[in-house]
Amino acid sequence: DNNSILKKALTLLDEDIDEFIIDDEDSFNKIKNTLEENKKNYLLKKLKKYFKDEDIFSYYKIDTQIERALDRKVYLESGASIVIEKTEALVSIDVNTGQNTGNQSSQNLIFNTNLEACKEIARQIKLRNLAGIIIIDFIDLKKISDRKKILEELKRYLKKDRMEINSLDFSHLGLVQFTRKRQGKELSFYYREKCHYCEGTSYLLSKDRIILNLFAELNSQIKYNDLDKIVVKTKKDIIKEIKKLISNPKIEYEEDSNFYKEGYKIELYRR
Repeated sequence: DNNSILKKALTLLDEDIDEFIIDDEDSFNKIKNTLEENKKNYLLKKLKKYFKDEDIFSYYKIDTQIERALDRKVYLESGASIVIEKTEALVSIDVNTGQNTGNQSSQNLIFNTNLEACKEIARQIKLRNLAGIIIIDFIDLKKISDRKKILEELKRYLKKDRMEINSLDFSHLGLVQFTRKRQGKELSFYYREKCHYCEGTSYLLSKDRIILNLFAELNSQIKYNDLDKIVVKTKKDIIKEIKKLISNPKIEYEEDSNFYKEGYKIELYRR
Protein backbone atom coordinates (compact mmCIF):
# COMPACT_ATOMS: atom_id res chain seq x y z
CA ASP A 1 0.00 0.00 0.00
CA ASN A 2 1.02 3.64 -0.35
CA ASN A 3 1.84 4.10 3.35
CA SER A 4 4.35 1.26 3.34
CA ILE A 5 5.86 2.59 0.09
CA LEU A 6 6.15 6.04 1.63
CA LYS A 7 7.75 4.69 4.80
CA LYS A 8 10.23 2.56 2.85
CA ALA A 9 11.08 5.40 0.49
CA LEU A 10 11.83 7.84 3.31
CA THR A 11 14.02 5.21 4.97
CA LEU A 12 16.04 4.55 1.83
CA LEU A 13 16.25 8.06 0.38
CA ASP A 14 19.39 9.72 1.67
CA GLU A 15 22.61 11.35 0.42
CA ASP A 16 24.09 7.99 -0.63
CA ILE A 17 21.31 7.48 -3.19
CA ASP A 18 21.98 8.94 -6.65
CA GLU A 19 18.40 8.63 -7.91
CA PHE A 20 15.12 7.35 -6.49
CA ILE A 21 12.85 6.50 -9.42
CA ILE A 22 9.18 5.67 -8.91
CA ASP A 23 6.43 4.83 -11.43
CA ASP A 24 3.40 5.51 -9.23
CA GLU A 25 2.26 9.12 -9.40
CA ASP A 26 0.34 9.14 -6.12
CA SER A 27 3.31 7.71 -4.20
CA PHE A 28 5.66 10.09 -6.00
CA ASN A 29 3.61 13.12 -4.89
CA LYS A 30 3.36 11.90 -1.29
CA ILE A 31 7.12 11.39 -1.06
CA LYS A 32 7.74 14.77 -2.68
CA ASN A 33 5.36 16.55 -0.28
CA THR A 34 6.86 14.82 2.76
CA LEU A 35 10.38 15.84 1.75
CA GLU A 36 9.23 19.45 1.27
CA GLU A 37 7.43 19.46 4.64
CA ASN A 38 10.55 18.16 6.37
CA LYS A 39 12.71 20.71 4.56
CA LYS A 40 14.78 18.04 2.81
CA ASN A 41 14.96 19.92 -0.46
CA TYR A 42 18.47 18.58 -1.08
CA LEU A 43 16.87 15.16 -1.59
CA LEU A 44 14.15 16.37 -3.95
CA LYS A 45 16.52 16.46 -6.92
CA LYS A 46 17.17 12.74 -6.40
CA LEU A 47 13.47 11.89 -6.66
CA LYS A 48 12.43 11.06 -10.23
CA LYS A 49 9.06 10.14 -11.75
CA TYR A 50 9.10 7.34 -14.32
CA PHE A 51 6.99 8.29 -17.36
CA LYS A 52 7.75 5.61 -19.97
CA ASP A 53 5.20 3.05 -21.17
CA GLU A 54 7.63 0.17 -20.79
CA ASP A 55 7.57 -1.59 -17.43
CA ILE A 56 10.09 0.06 -15.10
CA PHE A 57 11.73 -3.27 -14.18
CA SER A 58 12.17 -4.17 -17.85
CA TYR A 59 13.55 -0.75 -18.81
CA TYR A 60 16.21 -0.78 -16.10
CA LYS A 61 16.80 -4.54 -16.50
CA ILE A 62 15.94 -5.13 -12.84
CA ASP A 63 14.61 -8.63 -13.55
CA THR A 64 17.98 -9.60 -15.03
CA GLN A 65 19.74 -8.27 -11.95
CA ILE A 66 17.39 -10.19 -9.66
CA GLU A 67 18.08 -13.42 -11.55
CA ARG A 68 21.80 -12.77 -11.23
CA ALA A 69 21.37 -12.13 -7.51
CA LEU A 70 19.70 -15.54 -7.15
CA ASP A 71 22.42 -17.49 -8.95
CA ARG A 72 24.88 -19.55 -6.96
CA LYS A 73 27.77 -18.33 -9.11
CA VAL A 74 28.31 -14.66 -9.98
CA TYR A 75 30.87 -13.72 -12.64
CA LEU A 76 33.11 -10.68 -12.32
CA GLU A 77 34.14 -8.46 -15.24
CA SER A 78 37.59 -10.07 -15.37
CA GLY A 79 36.14 -13.57 -15.87
CA ALA A 80 36.74 -14.56 -12.26
CA SER A 81 33.77 -15.51 -10.11
CA ILE A 82 32.37 -15.72 -6.61
CA VAL A 83 30.31 -18.71 -5.46
CA ILE A 84 27.70 -18.11 -2.75
CA GLU A 85 26.44 -21.06 -0.72
CA LYS A 86 23.90 -20.80 2.09
CA THR A 87 23.36 -23.37 4.82
CA GLU A 88 21.22 -23.20 7.96
CA ALA A 89 24.28 -22.21 9.99
CA LEU A 90 26.12 -19.72 7.78
CA VAL A 91 26.76 -18.19 4.37
CA SER A 92 30.00 -19.08 2.59
CA ILE A 93 31.45 -17.07 -0.29
CA ASP A 94 34.28 -18.52 -2.35
CA VAL A 95 36.43 -16.43 -4.72
CA ASN A 96 37.78 -18.16 -7.86
CA THR A 97 40.06 -16.91 -10.65
CA GLY A 98 38.11 -18.96 -13.19
CA GLN A 99 38.84 -17.74 -16.73
CA ASN A 100 40.77 -14.76 -15.46
CA THR A 101 44.32 -15.78 -16.39
CA GLY A 102 45.58 -12.45 -17.74
CA ASN A 103 49.23 -11.59 -18.30
CA GLN A 104 49.96 -10.91 -14.66
CA SER A 105 52.19 -12.78 -12.28
CA SER A 106 50.47 -15.38 -10.13
CA GLN A 107 50.46 -13.27 -6.97
CA ASN A 108 49.34 -10.10 -8.78
CA LEU A 109 46.52 -12.02 -10.43
CA ILE A 110 45.38 -13.41 -7.08
CA PHE A 111 45.55 -10.02 -5.38
CA ASN A 112 43.68 -8.17 -8.16
CA THR A 113 41.00 -10.87 -8.36
CA ASN A 114 40.42 -10.66 -4.60
CA LEU A 115 40.35 -6.88 -4.84
CA GLU A 116 37.76 -6.97 -7.63
CA ALA A 117 35.68 -9.50 -5.69
CA CYS A 118 35.34 -7.20 -2.66
CA LYS A 119 32.97 -4.80 -4.41
CA GLU A 120 30.75 -7.57 -5.83
CA ILE A 121 30.67 -9.49 -2.53
CA ALA A 122 29.46 -6.41 -0.65
CA ARG A 123 26.88 -5.76 -3.39
CA GLN A 124 25.58 -9.34 -3.39
CA ILE A 125 25.30 -9.45 0.40
CA LYS A 126 23.18 -6.32 0.33
CA LEU A 127 21.08 -7.35 -2.70
CA ARG A 128 20.35 -10.81 -1.32
CA ASN A 129 19.96 -9.46 2.23
CA LEU A 130 22.23 -12.19 3.57
CA ALA A 131 22.53 -12.28 7.34
CA GLY A 132 24.04 -14.16 10.25
CA ILE A 133 27.56 -15.59 10.03
CA ILE A 134 29.23 -14.86 6.69
CA ILE A 135 32.56 -16.45 5.75
CA ILE A 136 34.61 -15.42 2.71
CA ASP A 137 37.32 -17.64 1.29
CA PHE A 138 39.53 -15.33 -0.73
CA ILE A 139 42.13 -16.87 -3.01
CA ASP A 140 45.25 -17.63 -0.96
CA LEU A 141 47.02 -14.44 0.09
CA LYS A 142 50.53 -15.08 1.34
CA LYS A 143 51.52 -11.52 2.19
CA ILE A 144 50.10 -9.99 5.36
CA SER A 145 50.20 -6.58 3.65
CA ASP A 146 47.96 -7.92 0.85
CA ARG A 147 45.52 -9.34 3.39
CA LYS A 148 45.34 -5.97 5.08
CA LYS A 149 44.61 -4.19 1.78
CA ILE A 150 41.88 -6.67 0.87
CA LEU A 151 40.27 -6.30 4.29
CA GLU A 152 40.35 -2.50 4.02
CA GLU A 153 38.76 -2.68 0.56
CA LEU A 154 35.99 -4.97 1.79
CA LYS A 155 35.33 -2.73 4.79
CA ARG A 156 35.12 0.28 2.49
CA TYR A 157 32.31 -1.27 0.46
CA LEU A 158 30.52 -2.79 3.44
CA LYS A 159 30.51 0.59 5.17
CA LYS A 160 27.73 1.61 2.74
CA ASP A 161 25.54 -1.19 4.10
CA ARG A 162 22.77 -0.05 6.45
CA MET A 163 22.80 -3.30 8.39
CA GLU A 164 25.05 -3.69 11.43
CA ILE A 165 28.24 -5.64 10.67
CA ASN A 166 30.53 -6.97 13.41
CA SER A 167 33.81 -8.84 13.87
CA LEU A 168 35.09 -8.31 10.34
CA ASP A 169 38.58 -9.83 10.22
CA PHE A 170 40.74 -12.68 8.95
CA SER A 171 40.58 -15.82 11.08
CA HIS A 172 43.56 -18.02 11.90
CA LEU A 173 42.45 -20.24 8.99
CA GLY A 174 42.87 -17.39 6.53
CA LEU A 175 39.13 -16.84 6.07
CA VAL A 176 37.33 -13.54 6.46
CA GLN A 177 34.51 -13.92 8.96
CA PHE A 178 31.87 -11.46 10.18
CA THR A 179 28.23 -11.22 11.18
CA ARG A 180 25.51 -9.13 9.54
CA LYS A 181 22.35 -8.20 11.42
CA ARG A 182 19.22 -9.99 10.25
CA GLN A 183 16.35 -7.74 9.23
CA GLY A 184 13.55 -8.70 6.88
CA LYS A 185 13.53 -11.63 4.46
CA GLU A 186 16.25 -12.70 2.07
CA LEU A 187 15.71 -11.99 -1.62
CA SER A 188 15.37 -15.73 -2.36
CA PHE A 189 12.35 -15.91 -0.01
CA TYR A 190 10.28 -13.88 -2.49
CA TYR A 191 11.44 -15.60 -5.67
CA ARG A 192 12.23 -19.24 -4.83
CA GLU A 193 10.94 -22.18 -2.85
CA LYS A 194 12.49 -25.49 -1.86
CA CYS A 195 12.39 -28.28 -4.41
CA HIS A 196 9.72 -30.81 -3.39
CA TYR A 197 11.82 -33.66 -4.71
CA CYS A 198 15.25 -32.97 -3.21
CA GLU A 199 13.87 -30.90 -0.28
CA GLY A 200 16.30 -28.10 -0.96
CA THR A 201 19.47 -30.20 -0.85
CA SER A 202 20.13 -29.96 -4.63
CA TYR A 203 20.75 -33.71 -4.66
CA LEU A 204 18.73 -36.78 -5.60
CA LEU A 205 19.56 -40.42 -4.93
CA SER A 206 22.09 -41.91 -7.34
CA LYS A 207 21.11 -44.70 -9.72
CA ASP A 208 23.21 -47.23 -7.78
CA ARG A 209 21.61 -46.24 -4.46
CA ILE A 210 18.11 -46.57 -5.94
CA ILE A 211 18.93 -50.05 -7.27
CA LEU A 212 20.32 -51.18 -3.91
CA ASN A 213 17.28 -49.84 -2.04
CA LEU A 214 14.89 -51.46 -4.48
CA PHE A 215 16.77 -54.77 -4.38
CA ALA A 216 16.64 -54.84 -0.55
CA GLU A 217 12.95 -53.98 -0.44
CA LEU A 218 11.99 -56.59 -3.06
CA ASN A 219 13.94 -59.30 -1.22
CA SER A 220 12.12 -58.35 1.96
CA GLN A 221 8.65 -58.41 0.37
CA ILE A 222 9.09 -61.68 -1.56
CA LYS A 223 9.31 -63.58 1.74
CA TYR A 224 5.59 -63.06 2.38
CA ASN A 225 3.55 -66.01 1.02
CA ASP A 226 0.28 -64.08 0.86
CA LEU A 227 1.57 -61.81 -1.92
CA ASP A 228 0.08 -62.52 -5.31
CA LYS A 229 1.91 -59.82 -7.24
CA ILE A 230 4.51 -57.05 -6.77
CA VAL A 231 4.40 -54.17 -9.24
CA VAL A 232 7.52 -52.02 -9.46
CA LYS A 233 7.22 -48.59 -11.09
CA THR A 234 10.54 -46.96 -11.97
CA LYS A 235 12.75 -45.76 -14.81
CA LYS A 236 13.63 -47.99 -17.75
CA ASP A 237 17.36 -48.15 -16.92
CA ILE A 238 16.59 -49.09 -13.30
CA ILE A 239 14.32 -51.93 -14.48
CA LYS A 240 17.07 -53.22 -16.75
CA GLU A 241 19.62 -53.34 -13.91
CA ILE A 242 17.33 -54.75 -11.19
CA LYS A 243 16.30 -57.64 -13.47
CA LYS A 244 19.94 -58.72 -13.48
CA LEU A 245 19.91 -58.94 -9.68
CA ILE A 246 16.56 -60.54 -8.94
CA SER A 247 14.21 -62.83 -10.82
CA ASN A 248 10.79 -63.80 -9.48
CA PRO A 249 7.50 -64.51 -11.26
CA LYS A 250 5.62 -62.37 -8.73
CA ILE A 251 7.46 -59.22 -9.82
CA GLU A 252 6.11 -57.10 -12.65
CA TYR A 253 7.65 -53.87 -13.93
CA GLU A 254 6.15 -50.68 -15.30
CA GLU A 255 8.14 -47.81 -16.74
CA ASP A 256 7.47 -44.61 -14.81
CA SER A 257 9.85 -41.67 -14.33
CA ASN A 258 7.74 -39.69 -11.86
CA PHE A 259 9.29 -40.88 -8.60
CA TYR A 260 12.13 -38.38 -8.28
CA LYS A 261 12.82 -38.62 -4.58
CA GLU A 262 12.77 -42.40 -3.91
CA GLY A 263 13.42 -43.40 -7.52
CA TYR A 264 10.68 -46.04 -7.58
CA LYS A 265 7.32 -47.13 -6.21
CA ILE A 266 6.24 -50.63 -5.14
CA GLU A 267 2.62 -51.77 -5.19
CA LEU A 268 1.71 -54.97 -3.34
CA TYR A 269 -1.23 -57.16 -4.33
CA ARG A 270 -2.39 -59.80 -1.84
CA ARG A 271 -4.61 -62.82 -2.34
